[in-house]
Amino acid sequence: MKENSDNQLDACDLQHPLLVSLSNMAHDFAGIRFLIVFPGIDGWEQVAPGPPLHDDFCKLIQGTAEGAKHCRMCHILMSVAACSNNATEQTCHAGALVMSAPIGREHAECFAVLSSCVFSGPDYAHELKETVARAGRLGIKASAVKQAFRKLPRLDEEKLKLVRAILAAAGQVVTEIIERTALRKQLDDVRNKGQRGHDVTAAIREELRACGTISIPVHPEGRGARRRDTPALVDVVSQLVERKPNMPYSVAEIAAAARMTPNHFSSLFHKFTGQSFSTFLTEKRVELAIVLLPDLTRNITEVASACGYEDPGYFARVFKKQTGLSPREWRQSPDKR
Repeated sequence: MKENSDNQLDACDLQHPLLVSLSNMAHDFAGIRFLIVFPGIDGWEQVAPGPPLHDDFCKLIQGTAEGAKHCRMCHILMSVAACSNNATEQTCHAGALVMSAPIGREHAECFAVLSSCVFSGPDYAHELKETVARAGRLGIKASAVKQAFRKLPRLDEEKLKLVRAILAAAGQVVTEIIERTALRKQLDDVRNKGQRGHDVTAAIREELRACGTISIPVHPEGRGARRRDTPALVDVVSQLVERKPNMPYSVAEIAAAARMTPNHFSSLFHKFTGQSFSTFLTEKRVELAIVLLPDLTRNITEVASACGYEDPGYFARVFKKQTGLSPREWRQSPDKR
């Protein structure tokens, strides 16, 4: 499935007041709530706007490890089905009816809104029998399944029509959120164009001039140049990276600013710091990410950009390699925030 990193959503984006209001409306009039299922940076995500509806049926099924795993996969499969063939009514793996609505956007073909479980099949007895059989394979007692299944909302055609309308409206709100997220990123790109497109060579050269470290080469190619290969150069570069880790650094540009070859700079930096420049840069960017992640007004894509990573997927991989947790896991871990 194709994912577009420019349109990645964060869970906090989907706790929009309009979505919460629609979820409350669905609960008040039909006894259900809904999930938004979509491909995220760290894999498939599912978000329930507002308070989740923990009905007895779902809690029973998800009370087993196998049942919980099947539920999550079922949500993904139903989302794909909703988006690929506009399936609006589907049966979950446990036998209950689920309403679904695709989110109408070509590059978000796997975004969908799913209702919590409802029951309104034409043959109640048959459906109940099938559900008992499926739950039995998960090791759940038939008596418990029957009791929980009977509590599921039984919606008449008028309420089903209302649920379809609410899910469709939720899909339109999510589409708008996607649009605004993409637009916000485009605006940020425009505002930060000067910074991201900044000539790193010029920036570092200015820093070096300020501390008297730089010298001008005699030959255009650098042969015969008088250089001060001292720790001052490493200090200047290190301090610049610490202050502005999001700039598009490269060893070649830094070396050009210092009037030396890339290999010479790399060796010098490693000699005085004990690590490569790329390792140092990654550490500083991850340190900045750790500072920014607790701010829930920024989604993961925005944090990645603020730390110098235009690809949020790559940022997530780098962050997890450094910390052992994905950015989302770090954000959700109470002891890390």
